[in-house]
Amino acid sequence: MYFDAEQPYIDPITSLNVLTLFYSRGRGHQLANTLDWLLGLLEHRAYLDGTRSYETPECFLFFAARLLRITHDAPLHARLTPLLHARILERAGCPGDALALAMRVLAGAAVDLRMERDLEALLPLQCEDGGWELSWLYKLHTSGDKIGNRGLTTALALNAITALHPQPPQENGPQEKGYDTQLVTAQTLSPQMQVNTVLPQLAATAASVASLLPIVPNRRNRPPWFQVCNV
Repeated sequence: MYFDAEQPYIDPITSLNVLTLFYSRGRGHQLANTLDWLLGLLEHRAYLDGTRSYETPECFLFFAARLLRITHDAPLHARLTPLLHARILERAGCPGDALALAMRVLAGAAVDLRMERDLEALLPLQCEDGGWELSWLYKLHTSGDKIGNRGLTTALALNAITALHPQPPQENGPQEKGYDTQLVTAQTLSPQMQVNTVLPQLAATAASVASLLPIVPNRRNRPPWFQVCNV
């Protein structure tokens, strides 16, 4: 979405996030036309090729699910939930990187879908250090630069695991006999065992994701955690 009369482009995912903000403040009714437009995109599958700034369909589904989670507005849920449920189910088992798979699992959980096949595809992508590799989230259409962050991918992957396999309460810490928790990987553990061992190691990563997201416009002064690919 640009505040420039010479660039009349409206990004659907940006619009979803604006709509989410309005609904979170009880003002969703003020953007009724935006909701109708976004529901039309979802109904006609216009998100499948991504948007100019967000390349995967999972981004649209994830942020649509976030809109549902942010509000208890009954009319919105009645219109959005069944349609989103059907569209997420259509994506089950589709190929994708770690970020897309995690977003798909989380979007499904928001509408009571257990995307087990996609979680199974996500787990082997975990690295030996417990995290997941960087995936590209955003693209600057003017320069072609792609922007991604390993911390964000890792945090969403962990949230996807806990969405389907909630971590039970523990009193004495998650130590499992026979495992070196510093080297444990998803390939050698069941989803439940992974939650019990890997999740505590990466809690700090998930907690700090918000600080990793701001886009720094000065290319020469980007922080070291922020990776950009020129395409």
